[in-house]
Amino acid sequence: MLKEQAYRFGRWILKTHPPRWSIFIIDILICLLSLFLAFYIRLNFQIDTIFEYPLLLIASIVLVIRAGLSIVFRIYFGLIRFSTFIDLERVIIVNTIGSSGLVIINILYNKFVHPGLNLIPYGIIAMEFFITTFLMITLRLSIKTLHFEITSLGRKKTNVVIYGINHLADLTKQVIENNNKMQTRVVGFISPDENSKRIVGNFLSGVKVYAERELDTLSEKFGIEKLIIAEQKINNTTKERLLELCSNLHIRVLTVPITDNWINESLTTSQIRDLKIEDLLERQSIILDKKKISNHIKGKVILVTGAAGSIGSELVRQILTFSPKLVVLFDQAETPLHSFKLELIEKHKFSDFEVVLGDIYNKYRLCSIFEKYKPQIVFHAAAYKHVPMLEDNPKEAIRTNVIGTKNLADVSNKFGIENFIMISTDKAVRPTSVMGASKRIAEMYIQGLSAQPGVKTAFTTTRFGNVLGSNGSVVERFREQISNGEAITITHPDMKRYFMTIPEAVQLVMEAAAMGEGGEIFVFDMGKMVRIVDLAEKMIRLSGLVPEQDIEIKYTGIRGGERLYEVLLADKEKLLPTHNPKIMRAKVEDINYDELDRTISGLHDDLHNFDINYVIKLMKEIVLEFKSENSVYSIFDK
Repeated sequence: MLKEQAYRFGRWILKTHPPRWSIFIIDILICLLSLFLAFYIRLNFQIDTIFEYPLLLIASIVLVIRAGLSIVFRIYFGLIRFSTFIDLERVIIVNTIGSSGLVIINILYNKFVHPGLNLIPYGIIAMEFFITTFLMITLRLSIKTLHFEITSLGRKKTNVVIYGINHLADLTKQVIENNNKMQTRVVGFISPDENSKRIVGNFLSGVKVYAERELDTLSEKFGIEKLIIAEQKINNTTKERLLELCSNLHIRVLTVPITDNWINESLTTSQIRDLKIEDLLERQSIILDKKKISNHIKGKVILVTGAAGSIGSELVRQILTFSPKLVVLFDQAETPLHSFKLELIEKHKFSDFEVVLGDIYNKYRLCSIFEKYKPQIVFHAAAYKHVPMLEDNPKEAIRTNVIGTKNLADVSNKFGIENFIMISTDKAVRPTSVMGASKRIAEMYIQGLSAQPGVKTAFTTTRFGNVLGSNGSVVERFREQISNGEAITITHPDMKRYFMTIPEAVQLVMEAAAMGEGGEIFVFDMGKMVRIVDLAEKMIRLSGLVPEQDIEIKYTGIRGGERLYEVLLADKEKLLPTHNPKIMRAKVEDINYDELDRTISGLHDDLHNFDINYVIKLMKEIVLEFKSENSVYSIFDK
């Protein structure tokens, strides 16, 4: 009952915002009190001797200087309960200036009024400065602390620990504790250095530093709900170890962004986010030739197909940072394209773009777009990509991935654009699915067209593996299953894939585009293959859950067209280095362009009349290494 009454009284006090003049008067009273305390201490607590000094004159001078500086610098402005270190720093600076003014007055008094005599003893000036500063800062911190404690009454606080003992960790503590809405309390720092006895057991900003091995004890003692990683130089192995440890203790793991990604160069609570699967698969940062990319894009008209998709939209986001003249967003998905348009306007403040609905299968539509906007560079990211879906709909794979790509390439060649960059996939290498084979045929056509006499457009193909977080990806599927509390479904325990993040993939695409001269197939360094089951277990732990205990993992069997692992090179291909160690150039066989052109053109004319089996046989004749796996079409393999 008493606690509730105190809470209500405190809330009433805090709802009444004190006027600024009241803070100003309190500061002046503090100055007056500090002056007399300084005299009293300096004169050995002999109150009688104080009156030997011209106290009225001294007090008047001190108050005029302190009040004047307070008004000039407005240190009494703002809400005291939200005081920051900057506000406290201003108090110190203003008081230092004031004490310096008293010293100057002393010097002038000594020289012109009473030579050899000081108006105010220098010891009293020094003591008055320290007492005044201490009391002003204490006042502000007390109000701030009182406000925090009262607003915290009746609310449950979240106890967190911060991994790191550096400036960033200290700043993270300040940021989250200054945000009263978070109701978060830092109960400890975790030292990354397990062997440093000098650090463990000490205090940082009044909070004790613990070793990582003490986390389970801390969790039991304080009921820790979150661990925030505030250590910039941390490898993936350490992240995974922390993740496993925290998931067993049902602690959420969050992370602080690197300083380069801070909004307005400052850290806010909104930037402290959950650790993501992308954070656990990070590789060494990509070093781009930004000058070369800028020279390639700046001031030019860029057309991006599939602009509303995962890769296409990220391409646009990165392209706009290089000041293009115009970006044409081309896609057949109306709603996603509209949403992306709003993002560019509202979030990125970018307006130099045009939104165009259309299908790359429609050659007449493509010609009208090229005539109207006259693009100089084309990034071709439009494609059907889901293996099981295209296994059941092979004609659609041919229609969009093959004929659509041919139409776009032919129109680009007709209008003489500078560069054409096609986004391909590692599934095009020794394909085992309709999807992979359709992308390989598209690669072959681009390569063959590039080698034709009189072609001025530099046709380039980029080939990479799975992209984390792309629309319909396994990561998105796992996230949905985990959030619904369902079992995670995986086709096979030994299934492996290459993965890279969307920004990483797009950065390499832009670098390859800038270096492409025509006819190349650039293969990206995908790192090591990742077992899908390992990916699933990490994502479960990222949700603060335990695999097989909180979330079950089920195996459903390999689907049509799938294989256990991907390859990046065909049998007769070789890799050649480029100036970027993460981008290699595949040396491939020459293509019989005329025959391929006739075959695809024939499909274009009569695709709706052809039997599916005929289409599959034709694809296998074009791509000799196309061998179906786990598919009914394997009967057509030679």
